[in-house]
Amino acid sequence: MAQKYKVYYNNRVIYITEKIKGPDNLAGYRVCHYPGADLVEEWERFKIDEEVTRFYLLGNAVEIMKEFKKLFVMVKAGGGLVKNEKGEYLLIFRNKKWDLPKGKMDKGERIEETAVREVEEECGIDKLKIVKPLRKSYHIYQLRGRDALKKTYWFEMNCRDENPPVPQAEEGIEKAIWVLPSQFKTWRREMYPSVWDILKKIE
Repeated sequence: MAQKYKVYYNNRVIYITEKIKGPDNLAGYRVCHYPGADLVEEWERFKIDEEVTRFYLLGNAVEIMKEFKKLFVMVKAGGGLVKNEKGEYLLIFRNKKWDLPKGKMDKGERIEETAVREVEEECGIDKLKIVKPLRKSYHIYQLRGRDALKKTYWFEMNCRDENPPVPQAEEGIEKAIWVLPSQFKTWRREMYPSVWDILKKIE
């Protein structure tokens, strides 16, 4: 299967892939082919044209992503999809959005260590065990006035800590709660699309 990437910019999406199904002129879509497209020019154009909600960069996805990353300050982060013994999952509420705990990798850390540490710090829990790695997510944001591309490595985790989670207030986290999968759809509109991409796959 050909490699492909999905990069979020607020609620808009950049798809880096080999091909797209359907015509090139759908409303809200923009399609460019690489090589051929100037990635710097196309990125600057996409930023200001808010009518384009889905932007496709078509070609060799690995090569495109390699060049695309050069436009940004790269940030690595780790996070957890954490399940307790009741079958509930850990969510946090920050910046008016329901999110999953995650954070930047510190120097000298392995990404697995980052993910566990960030869950522990942001939610005040321990007794975590990584079950398996999940998908990676990408999103673009502003970091000290520059465009940054954050690559987050997600891990499925189990938690045996029976104490209630405690939100890390100094990180702007207002709530940290356990939620059953049946409640996810109720809060979908208050979630980041990249978070929903992970949660919607839970049976």
